[in-house]
Amino acid sequence: MAFLANKRKLRENEYKNLGSTDSRLLYGRNPCIFARRVANLTVVSDEDLKTELIRWTELAIFQNATSGSGIVQTEPPRDCQHVRSLEPLALDIYERKA
Repeated sequence: MAFLANKRKLRENEYKNLGSTDSRLLYGRNPCIFARRVANLTVVSDEDLKTELIRWTELAIFQNATSGSGIVQTEPPRDCQHVRSLEPLALDIYERKA
């Protein structure tokens, strides 16, 4: 962050919005950040297990109807979850060697 603090042109050229749709956004460069709108986002931390459970609902995706007028639902909403370790990644490497 300190490197980019006074380099406005570099930030604007290399770290910019790559593209977006109604509910999805790509930002940055390789690797880029992919973001999307979700509903019912919850995060639960378990200090004993050193894990974090993230739950959310993916929104339905709609497109224009191919025949007639209106829109049709192409993908229904779905519930998702992700469990991640609260341990720093560097510690995972050292634990595997031991």
